[in-house]
Amino acid sequence: MLTVEKLAAAAKNFTVMLMVTDASTAHDLLHHWLGNVQAAGIGYYLIAAADDATSQLLVERGLQERCYRLAGTSQQTQSTGYVWASEPWKDATWRKVPAAQQLLALGYNVLLSDIDVMWLADPLPYLTAVTPEADFLISLDGHHTDKPPGDEGLEAFQAHRMMNTGVYYARARIQVLDMYREWLSYRRANHDQDGFKLMTAAGGLAEKVPGQPQLGRMLGGRLVVGHLPLSSFMHSYTFSVMQLHKLAKTPPFEVHMVFGYGHAASKIYKLRDAGLGHDPLDSEYYNPPGGLLSFDLVPPRVPPGFSGWAVEDLSYTEDDMEVAHNRAIDHQLQQLYHALGLALALNRTLLMPAMSCLCVRGWFPNEACRLPGDSRSSLPFHCTGDQVFDIEGLMHPNISVAGSLLRVRPPGFATDSRLPPTLQQQQQGRLTVTPGLPACKAVVRNAIWQQRRLAQFEQLQLACAVVATCTAEQQQATQAKAGASLARPIPATPLDSTVLDSEDNSAKRGERAFSTGRLTLAAPDAFEGADTPLEASYSRNLAQSKPSKPKEAKVSDAASISFKRLEKGYAVQGRKLAQTKPSKPKDAKVSDAASISFKRLEKGYAVQSQGRKLAQTKPGKPKEAKVLDAASISFKRLEKGYAVRP
Repeated sequence: MLTVEKLAAAAKNFTVMLMVTDASTAHDLLHHWLGNVQAAGIGYYLIAAADDATSQLLVERGLQERCYRLAGTSQQTQSTGYVWASEPWKDATWRKVPAAQQLLALGYNVLLSDIDVMWLADPLPYLTAVTPEADFLISLDGHHTDKPPGDEGLEAFQAHRMMNTGVYYARARIQVLDMYREWLSYRRANHDQDGFKLMTAAGGLAEKVPGQPQLGRMLGGRLVVGHLPLSSFMHSYTFSVMQLHKLAKTPPFEVHMVFGYGHAASKIYKLRDAGLGHDPLDSEYYNPPGGLLSFDLVPPRVPPGFSGWAVEDLSYTEDDMEVAHNRAIDHQLQQLYHALGLALALNRTLLMPAMSCLCVRGWFPNEACRLPGDSRSSLPFHCTGDQVFDIEGLMHPNISVAGSLLRVRPPGFATDSRLPPTLQQQQQGRLTVTPGLPACKAVVRNAIWQQRRLAQFEQLQLACAVVATCTAEQQQATQAKAGASLARPIPATPLDSTVLDSEDNSAKRGERAFSTGRLTLAAPDAFEGADTPLEASYSRNLAQSKPSKPKEAKVSDAASISFKRLEKGYAVQGRKLAQTKPSKPKDAKVSDAASISFKRLEKGYAVQSQGRKLAQTKPGKPKEAKVLDAASISFKRLEKGYAVRP
């Protein structure tokens, strides 16, 4: 229970940081909140437990002098986490109001903090120095500021701003206690923040304090309120997307993990990615099952001047920006798809790549790919996980292959200062799969395609073993040349069934080869159509399905070529679809090839009057293949029809 002695021992300058929690949030977020509070040198905190389970948890962690049981709350609360706007969540928000009121009545200022607020520095010196006239300083949910860079003062007061009751500083004054009593009278409201908004609106028009535009009088002039600076008291959007603290050149005090998508899992993913995680060193997070698998993402191409499109350069529209964004995301997801397949095959935990977003995912109609009112964000930006993924599905997936479960770590895991030395050493190794090795590239693609078709896990694992072997051959050949660069890989002999079944290429050897390495996958389409010596000399892409060359293409590689990429293969040099069916249609453009369905393309081969053959797509062989029933030929068989051993 709370005693005057415990309160006095925890306080600093008659101020206490108060955090109210229960079993729904404490299990997942307490160690992150507490770790950041302690790292910031904040020693004046108290934790109010709303249920017995949380009280017991706090005592077990040695926090009995820093916690107390909140009176008047249920003995048990749900432990499944909150959903925004749910009844348990609403009840939890309202618990904070009487808890803070109790400390204020005892004469202590209250710095209230939600459990999902990550503290970066001690704000007390700032709060006690800035405008002592203010009774109540509250954080904001917005992202627009008119303050010039370097200005650390409060935001200009505006009564209609979206205020956030997850972080505020209340001074122990008579008018503040009156405000809390009135606040509790709005308990019928959706949650405590809505109740605060209704209360201030009912209090009449707010007026700015003469000579102090950062302060306003509310509740009939009885309460002086100020808005904490957005660049120092931040949420996940202003911190990770806008990086407003860097633009404003002001030190950040905290990051409230709101203003994003998802629930607890999403918040945890993002705070870990930002380097703010404080998981126990002996937890599974720092000891990923099966070890790590990471890869280098080939970044998307960003159009020149993109950040100024639809703002400075009006020749581009917001629709143009969205198209560019979608292409950039697709480019990165194609690479991630292959890496996830290999992680499943090897039963590894995948280190997610740092992705680039050209547009913001938001709740409102965006303005030039930014949230309304955001005129400072520079595009592109580092995507937070919830900008692209369903984090709950990513962190708790129902995806497995023969018992291998999909597991990931956020990009910030690689630079985590608390990372154990064993994992730091593991990341120094490196295995490389490059487009310059046709057989390796084909096997990787075939493995992913087969896994997508629900093929046996052993086939995918075997393919990874072959990838490791090809990589080892490349490295040995490269090391034989002093000073040689890995940028120009050594061509490998295409693999046939004998090689695939050999002992040297077993799944066991593949797993051993990956045990200390780091995998680098080039983008699936990175070298297509590129005018580089690498492609001209070694990188065999979809030209393997084109007539006449390259001569050394093997049939075993063909099944790895997806239909979309097969169509692109015809378009490498501006070819027309007419080339796959001589004589007609002459006017077919290949730029539209991707829109032609697989079934229609197959039917294009089948002309009933002449009984055309598949040989028309690769002159010469196989002579006996009839096309009348082409639509019934599986994709894999059709591909094999193109690739005939020389």
